[in-house]
This record gives sequence, C-alpha cells and structure tokens, in this order.
Amino acid sequence: QWTFGATNASAFRIEGSTDGTTFRFVNSVSGTTRQYADCGVAPQSTYWYRVQAVDSCSASAYAGPVRVTTLPPLPPAAPSQLTAIFASANQINLTWQDAATNESEYRIERAPCGGAFQPVATLPPNSSFFADTAANAAVCYTYRVSACNGGGCNGATVTYQPPVPVAPSNVTAAAVGRY
Repeated sequence: QWTFGATNASAFRIEGSTDGTTFRFVNSVSGTTRQYADCGVAPQSTYWYRVQAVDSCSASAYAGPVRVTTLPPLPPAAPSQLTAIFASANQINLTWQDAATNESEYRIERAPCGGAFQPVATLPPNSSFFADTAANAAVCYTYRVSACNGGGCNGATVTYQPPVPVAPSNVTAAAVGRY
C-alpha cells in the first residue's frame, strides 16, 4: 500500500526481492491503484518491495524498499473418523480420514489411559493408516493423530479399549471317579 502526491502517473511499477538487493519486476498496476497483493509468495518468508510511478515519458525514483515477512501457513485440518482397532496381541491399527490439504506430516502419539502422550511415529502427508506394533493390545491406550505444518498442528484422539475375553460356553461336567 502506498500514497502518491502526483496525479499524472499512468501506472505504478512494483518490484520485489528476496534479499533486499536484487529486485525483479513483479507487476504493474494502474495509476489510480494504491495497493497490490503479491500472491506468489511463500509462507514465513521475508521479501522487499519498491514502487515506481511511471507515465508515458518518464519514471519517478523508487519508493522503498519496504520489508515484509509473510505469515505462517494456517494449521491443517485435524483428521476425522479416527479409529483404533485390535489387530493382534502386539498390534493396534489406527485409521483416519485425511481431512487436510496442507499438511507436511502426521504425528502419532500414544498414552496409557490416564497417562501422558509420548511420540510413536511421524508419517508423510496424505497418510491415513498406522500399525502400532509396539503396543500391548491388552492395555487401554489413548492415541492422538495430528496433521502438522509450519503453522501448527490439529489433532484428533481416540481411546482403544482392549477386547473383553469371551466367556466359555457349553461347559459340562462329568464325574470321572470315586473318592
């Protein structure tokens, strides 16, 4: 955004730089425009900009440069439909819906029910399954699966309850001898 006292500018030339020294042409806007949004920038990065008024015959000196640091990206959406399912005596399978479009990784954490979370694994973007082969499937756990990027994390939790043993059925008794 800028102010300009003269009314004879037909356009404003905008230049940008990633080092504050070497500038490149970014865009030109009409002489009535007083702001510009550069949509081709990376999050959490620093840029310098300068602006020059131009008409059909000449150009002004540059105004600036001004330094701008972009914001971090928004944290990704948390996974949805997280489930924890018994697979075997030493494996619990986690599945979820990947609801994020901007995650850089998934973080898997596990806590004994009522305990503190500990990191278990880091998975690549677009993941939707994890087999926890270091778990004891006879123990209650709470899992947290978080979608993360440079702007933060959003997670979902699920509690795994061990399966209840099935009572035997069709129990019979027979006398086998005398006492």
